[in-house]
Amino acid sequence: MRGEMDLTVDLYTESMGRIEGRVISGQKISSRFSPHLNVFNLITVRMVEKNTLTVTDVLTVSEFPFVRSIFSLYEHALSIFFLLRISTPQHVPDPVLWKYLVQSMSSGAIEIREVLKILGHDTVKAVCVQCKKTSLHYFEYEDGIFFCETCGSKQARDKVILIV
Repeated sequence: MRGEMDLTVDLYTESMGRIEGRVISGQKISSRFSPHLNVFNLITVRMVEKNTLTVTDVLTVSEFPFVRSIFSLYEHALSIFFLLRISTPQHVPDPVLWKYLVQSMSSGAIEIREVLKILGHDTVKAVCVQCKKTSLHYFEYEDGIFFCETCGSKQARDKVILIV
């Protein structure tokens, strides 16, 4: 049973891949988990499974201050984690992706093209699906296709991610 103040969090883990977890009373201002469950935090989390995965304890390992301090990096990282949320299946670990995410978030050198490559959408030999240009600016995540700047700007904004 889900309470009114419960929260569902999306976590990307080393050993289980992407998972969803329930945080009991997670929306309360006084929740002891709130500071730890901020976007981009590297955390150690303890969960129990009883019908659903429920967070029981959280400890922040790193807040990746470099990414948080530069708006363009923060915005770029948000796009990448949105892409991961919609394109990676739950409970499928990817050690290469995990290692890249932790290293790149630590250094601030996170690149959406590298994440796409790890996910099997390499931009090296890709072309715009409409005009065949090789200068790619957008990725349409539902169909896994690329667009150049001109063709991509004509696509619905909620369907494409800027990859430049």
